[in-house]
Amino acid sequence: MNSLTDLREVVDVVIGVDTHVHTHSAAFLDTATGGVLDEITVDATAQGYAELVDLPTTTRRCGPGRSRAPVVTAPV
Repeated sequence: MNSLTDLREVVDVVIGVDTHVHTHSAAFLDTATGGVLDEITVDATAQGYAELVDLPTTTRRCGPGRSRAPVVTAPV
């Protein structure tokens, strides 16, 4: 039987993304505490998408040297 890995053992931050027709919102969660480290809402455009893609490397607590889980997208 496979056991699930506790994310706290693997990464420091999980990024959740909620996609909509006109906007996308992302929240950066600390896996140790469950607290929100940062959040952003951008327009659902190429420029907004680029901001979301770049954000993990520029967010204060989620920058270089921090481990990250893949972005998760909520169903629409």
